[in-house]
Amino acid sequence: MYISLQLKHSGQTNIMSHSCIKFTFFLSLLFPLITQAQRFGGHPPSLKWKQVNSDAARIIFPAGLDSLANDIASLTQFLSVLPNAIDSGKKKKINIVLQNQTLQSNGYVGLAPFRSEFYISPRQNSFELGSIPWHQTLTLHEFRHVQQFNQFNRGLSSFARIFLGEEGQALLNSASVPDWFFEGDAVFFETRYSRQGRGNLPFFFNDFRSLWKEGRNYSFMKLRNGSYKHFVPDHYALGYLLVSYGRTKFGDKFWNRVTEDAAAFKYPIYPFQSAFKKQSGQNYRTFVNEALEYFRKEMLQNEMLQKDSSQNVSGLSAQPAKAEKFVTDYLFPYPCGIDSVLVLKKSYRSIPAWYIIHQGIEKKIAIKDISLDDYYSFKNGKIIYTSYTPSARWAWHDFSNICILDISSGSRTTVSSRSKYFSPDISEDGNSIVAVNQSPSGKNNLHILDAKTGNLIKELPNTQNFVYTYPKFYGNDDYVISSVRTAAGKMGLLKITLNSGAEEWIAGPDMK
Repeated sequence: MYISLQLKHSGQTNIMSHSCIKFTFFLSLLFPLITQAQRFGGHPPSLKWKQVNSDAARIIFPAGLDSLANDIASLTQFLSVLPNAIDSGKKKKINIVLQNQTLQSNGYVGLAPFRSEFYISPRQNSFELGSIPWHQTLTLHEFRHVQQFNQFNRGLSSFARIFLGEEGQALLNSASVPDWFFEGDAVFFETRYSRQGRGNLPFFFNDFRSLWKEGRNYSFMKLRNGSYKHFVPDHYALGYLLVSYGRTKFGDKFWNRVTEDAAAFKYPIYPFQSAFKKQSGQNYRTFVNEALEYFRKEMLQNEMLQKDSSQNVSGLSAQPAKAEKFVTDYLFPYPCGIDSVLVLKKSYRSIPAWYIIHQGIEKKIAIKDISLDDYYSFKNGKIIYTSYTPSARWAWHDFSNICILDISSGSRTTVSSRSKYFSPDISEDGNSIVAVNQSPSGKNNLHILDAKTGNLIKELPNTQNFVYTYPKFYGNDDYVISSVRTAAGKMGLLKITLNSGAEEWIAGPDMK
């Protein structure tokens, strides 16, 4: 390709210099590399990468995470040879990138290109996804998606992959296998092959349990597609109920046969429903209703068994605010003055904000900044919380900064910047802050900070590799009590003496 640019100056025409043409050509070659680097992750060149290989996966990770990467490599290798894990002989090796510069807790597997990325910062809530090490939960769940994509590369989906690339398989897999199966099957997998998994956690079923307890029996189409007005459980919970019921009724191999026929488009019209009917001999809609009714009765029966005279043990009667016509959550209530409660209010129609509720009347205090979780603490008229800030330059770098809001004056102060803190609490005298620091190295520590400057006063020792969550000052600020998760996935409450760093279990796995 020949490039000729002409510049006019003082009535004369000059041909662009040969060196300038070379520079322009160099930029044209460099631009795709720049965009590809941003697509890979958006990290500065100073971040050095390593890899570890097994037959099942190539783990690509930042230097310093060697033990974590080796553990993931061993686990993927173990999962790849499990009996009945996958029937397809097309087992393509997956590239897994460990992202340690983001504070988001997530992961995904995708096609075009075929890869996976693990966001390795663990969540604070131990009841939401369990207490076993976060990278193990990620591996169990996401590697099941790897097996799904390998298994669904057949028939018409495989034909589309040959002629349209991995985008072609992704399109036809999405058109033939519903998202509730993708996620429900992965949740079932993590539940079967771990000590926990969401299928073993009561928290995971709260959404359906609350709906059925209120007598809201939504249609399958509403459960399948969701709602912008009403509360509807997500496709993870729906999928788990249907997948687990199908395995119980028709056997472990059943869904493999159904999805193989669907992904191959053996039945061009409604491939999944038609394959289901062929393999089970039952109408798809009948099965769905039967599965939901089975779990509805089971959950409501458990509710009745747990019901006892312990209701209203406090003797207090709730005095809610005005009834809302759309989904609204009131989170983390704190007593605030006489007969008043401070809450964080979230709804489908408004930005999260703090309110004081007094005798059923709500008074808005302030809007909450964007953050990675809803948690906040309140003491002596001050709300302390964290706000989320993405890096202005690097796509995979972000921060969680500590902020303090004075509810009397409305003033808001950012105590820390470019930090990675969670679950802060302020001392009784207002001079110190305790917060969970999540380091890119994977370490989880409790930091004591100066409340005015944000400077680090002390880092409490963590010799046993605990994951600390929701720390609180206690006993004239001489102690910190924190929920912990151990490396073995056990949970407890730990009291830490600030002066000496001595630890004492209040409730936990090591208590006798």
